Amino acid sequence: AISKCITMEKNDYYQDMFTEIDVEEDGEVYVKDVVSHLANISPHFTDNVKVKRVLEKYEADTMRTIVFEEFSEMMEDLEEADWNKRRRRSSAIIKEKKLDTQGAFGVIDINKSGSISKKEIKMASKMLYRKYGIDDALAWLKKYDIDSDGKLSLMEFEAGIRQTMAKKMTPA
Repeated sequence: AISKCITMEKNDYYQDMFTEIDVEEDGEVYVKDVVSHLANISPHFTDNVKVKRVLEKYEADTMRTIVFEEFSEMMEDLEEADWNKRRRRSSAIIKEKKLDTQGAFGVIDINKSGSISKKEIKMASKMLYRKYGIDDALAWLKKYDIDSDGKLSLMEFEAGIRQTMAKKMTPA
């Protein structure tokens, strides 16, 4: 049983993230894959000492698997350790852009397959540059294609936009 109270919105967010990581669709994920996914969202999150302790607790350096309940507990522990501190300052602006991002995804996904192909991203490269400052759309697709299927899902697209926008807002 989960001992911490998780809001419905946070539970949905965790469920979406878990589903994205669970490529085998068997209801469990490798802790290593969770760490990899989080590193795509917040590249330096493992620099935090508190985060390192949480990862040790969940044996992140082994081939251990966890189910959704443990994943939620791990995410709550990571939230308490402030794993996404660098992202947080831009989260208000990013939340405003979430609907905008979903709209952009819908426009780029011409065939309405639920993913953006290389061909679709090439066709949208000018829009991506104007709207988000992405100057090499194909390289950007490859970077944020977490499951390496050659396409971007909505979650991959949103994570890529979030990271791109956060980098623009972080002083060099």
